[in-house]
Amino acid sequence: MTAIRSVLPVCAEVFYAVKANGSLALVDELRRLGCGADVCSMGELQTVREAGFEAGRVLYTGPAKSEREISEAVSWGVGLIVVESAAEAGPV
Repeated sequence: MTAIRSVLPVCAEVFYAVKANGSLALVDELRRLGCGADVCSMGELQTVREAGFEAGRVLYTGPAKSEREISEAVSWGVGLIVVESAAEAGPV
């Protein structure tokens, strides 16, 4: 992480895409090193919770999120949910 951070602007944040490798030990180590987590499923959300991530350090991305997934992410306090369509945004 030190090498990555040394070439990024101070304001940049690093988020690990859990879909790349959802090993609990790896995700926990990346959290310990200061990474945020990018998740795109309920399983990945559960992994980052088990790894001890604070909800505010989690991004929920990916298309076709169900109402249940969005509700779970919101109720846990996920820091940012990327809305991919008007349907995901819900009624206006």
